[in-house]
Amino acid sequence: MTERSLAHVQDALSRVYDLRLEVCVDDFACDEALARSLGGEDAIRRREVLFVVENDQGSHVGLYVDDAARRDASVPSAWSRHFASMCLATEGVSHFVLVCFRSEQAAQVRELELELQAEIDKYATSVLAGAGEVLARGNEALLAGNGIALFRARSRLVRQRLFHHGALLDAPGTERAERYRAASQLADRYTRWLERAHVERGDLRGLVTELRRFYRLGFDEKLARCGAT
Repeated sequence: MTERSLAHVQDALSRVYDLRLEVCVDDFACDEALARSLGGEDAIRRREVLFVVENDQGSHVGLYVDDAARRDASVPSAWSRHFASMCLATEGVSHFVLVCFRSEQAAQVRELELELQAEIDKYATSVLAGAGEVLARGNEALLAGNGIALFRARSRLVRQRLFHHGALLDAPGTERAERYRAASQLADRYTRWLERAHVERGDLRGLVTELRRFYRLGFDEKLARCGAT
């Protein structure tokens, strides 16, 4: 795996959601020159953009994540050492994976769903970082003692950093800003419920089962699930 590979981020998402995609995100990576040609300087400013281009030959996908974020995201313990870069890389790969997943089902995906799922993916992969053995075993896993306290603390810290300490790139009131704001609020509500239902009692397996169920819901069902919690 190269220094700037994003495949490990896709692998993390695949483990959490039990996905078996036939594509690798690194094969669709855009460099800065291509990103600039497709999205102008705004794409470079954002540092992460998923491009979907349609023509007579069909739909073509490309993902741009800037070199600094990709490099930071590739180091061990990246969620602890480079949280912002991991968020950026995970958001881009999340968009790519969901578009591919929906494509395999011959289903469309809306922009709000992309942003909502990306927020939840950042929470899930950060909170579950280091739980690969549990995910691989696939059996019942309930933490105990100090393990629960650490799990609770990590969940709360991640949720605060994601949904209460972030800043929007777009001007308030713009369509894009409102979409990001709505996605953040919905994800915050859903992850708070995840904390009450699973994290508070150290129920790793229940948390993963719910995350996988949510991932496979349709857009309207996801909105309802966030509202119902």
